[in-house]
Amino acid sequence: MKIILLGTGTTLPQKNRNAAGLLIQIFEDFLLFDCGNGILRQIENSGVDFTKIKFIFISHLHVDHISDLPILLKAILMRGELNNIKIFGPSTIKRRIEVWFTEIYSYLNKILKKIEIEEFNQNLIETRNWKVQVFPVKHGIEAFGFKIIVDNKKIVYSGDTGFCEELIEAAKNADILIHECSYPTALGKEGHTTPLEVGQIANRSEVKKLVLTHFYPECSGQEHEILNDIKKMYNGEVFLGQDLQDFEL
Repeated sequence: MKIILLGTGTTLPQKNRNAAGLLIQIFEDFLLFDCGNGILRQIENSGVDFTKIKFIFISHLHVDHISDLPILLKAILMRGELNNIKIFGPSTIKRRIEVWFTEIYSYLNKILKKIEIEEFNQNLIETRNWKVQVFPVKHGIEAFGFKIIVDNKKIVYSGDTGFCEELIEAAKNADILIHECSYPTALGKEGHTTPLEVGQIANRSEVKKLVLTHFYPECSGQEHEILNDIKKMYNGEVFLGQDLQDFEL
């Protein structure tokens, strides 16, 4: 199992950080979590063939987590590989995608006949090789995190969230927790987590490894302080995620 951080930033442009996106390879399957602006280019930069992505999970409908989805689908269509793609997301995602390809980009309406769209009406998506459990998080709009289970390994991706008991429960004893860390502690904002809060979440969840992502520009130059605040709460291994960094389990 291989994890690639495609984008560790946000909507605001940063030279070294793309908007949100996470790719996980499980045997022959490629699972994409979030698809913000620039993610198609990042998939190409990662060396992965974008036409191999057949499972797409959208944590919430903010633009920096979904804006490259129509671009990705068009690119796969142009390669003649747009079949058996399943897209999962919050309520209204099906209607929004249908609007894209019937009203806004109507010349691409054939895409709708080649994809499956499912809203999160149950909390478990399961195949022969992996399971993805969906759980609600706190972000001001309908938003979700994901627990990915392969054999006895567990990865948890927070999506965008404030401090959240549901996430702590889902992340119990995870091998890797990929968690947003949007702002330094002194600049924390509702709907996002500060380093102190992330450290508390990782400590209570007893995760083996913590990977930070979703950094706003305010975090630039504050990396030492961010790590110090997390270490006040959590003694495990911590990584300040970088675009195209990968981890293997």
